[in-house]
Amino acid sequence: MMHFLGGFVVSGVGLWAFVRFTPASYTQIQQMLYVALGTGIVIGISWEFFEYLNGMYVAQTNIVTDTAGDLIMDCIGSITSWLMVRSMLSPNPLSNQSS
Repeated sequence: MMHFLGGFVVSGVGLWAFVRFTPASYTQIQQMLYVALGTGIVIGISWEFFEYLNGMYVAQTNIVTDTAGDLIMDCIGSITSWLMVRSMLSPNPLSNQSS
């Protein structure tokens, strides 16, 4: 759960910075996906190195399985963040209809 939330929050901050500081004509949905996944993966790998360098892996029975699961959860959180931002930025076709 923590890796999912970490990927979600870090990617959300990365997407916010991308949308905020990039001209509107350059912010495309596909580029936003790359930003979300890139920030989530970079922070996730950095965290795994931090765990390894500080000996936090010693109590684990299979470090490869744990690391792979952590990185997958980081990516799922990043994609969820991208989906949320994408839905917030896309126009709602139902809001233009009159009663």
